[in-house]
Amino acid sequence: MLAGWWLALGHLLTALALAITIIGIPFAWAHLKLAGIALWPIGKVIVPA
Repeated sequence: MLAGWWLALGHLLTALALAITIIGIPFAWAHLKLAGIALWPIGKVIVPA
């Protein structure tokens, strides 16, 4: 049950680190989406990019 919180926290920290550079901003956005999926996986659908 708590694994989702740790996954979300890891994705948030990674997103903050990636958002520092211009090249990393799209990857930071992807990590923010993954953090939301880690917290609320019910009803979420991962679509191909």
